[in-house]
Amino acid sequence: MKVVRTVEELELCMRGGTLAGVLRFEGAENLRPDPGTLEDLYQTVLRSLGLVWSRPNAYGHEVPFEFPASPDTGPGLTAAGRALVRECNRLGILLDLSHLNERRFWDVAELSKVPLVASHSNAHALCPSTRNLTDRQLDAIRDSDGIVGANFTVAFLREDGKPRRIRLSRAWYSTSTTW
Repeated sequence: MKVVRTVEELELCMRGGTLAGVLRFEGAENLRPDPGTLEDLYQTVLRSLGLVWSRPNAYGHEVPFEFPASPDTGPGLTAAGRALVRECNRLGILLDLSHLNERRFWDVAELSKVPLVASHSNAHALCPSTRNLTDRQLDAIRDSDGIVGANFTVAFLREDGKPRRIRLSRAWYSTSTTW
């Protein structure tokens, strides 16, 4: 496995059959609100960042896991969050919109100059979880030439929002997630 920092390194790994990894933080709470921290991490290896995960930080508030509920669950980005979006754009760090509430999503969409990415989100129209994206959000990602990756947590896929157990081979495995 090789940790890659550039598109060229990624393409080289793909051609050579090497497993490539991109360092990503699932939530920016480990960043100090110091402008140099992000640049230092970028110079080292960081290439993808989710602004928040499941706890508040200096950049925004967490998204509560609720069902059924609207993704419109609270305020937008803080001033530090807005500055972080601009700095990620400047450095070329991919901002992941998964785990953002709707207001923070639109804050990023308004500020960002690059394609929008939600690496693990689903459609709110199919499963009304706070973590899923509305049709309007999905359209905005499409219109920016961005991408959406599916989240295969069963509770984010089912119309009723319930986890379920599946049988694989001779053993039962739970597909639920503990938050």
